[in-house]
Amino acid sequence: MSYLELKKKNILSGYEKINGKQYYYEEYEGITTFIMWSNYEEESSIKTRFYFEHEKIAYIKTIIDDSEEELLKVDFSDEVDDSLFEIPDDYAEI
Repeated sequence: MSYLELKKKNILSGYEKINGKQYYYEEYEGITTFIMWSNYEEESSIKTRFYFEHEKIAYIKTIIDDSEEELLKVDFSDEVDDSLFEIPDDYAEI
């Protein structure tokens, strides 16, 4: 789902405590690409909340039918460790 598609969805905002700390959230209806529920076809019963800390996403929560939830702690950064792109010395192309 692109940012533009996300902006077109209904948005609900509020505050919620997670681990004793208050976070601002934005909630969107429908399936997002963050979590795939293969056994769920009814998009209208699925909501995704994005929790913010210092204008960065800190948590993502998926809610199904207001009864089932999955909360993910996330750490987004624009900085990438260059070592992730190093090819190991023992790498061999087959």
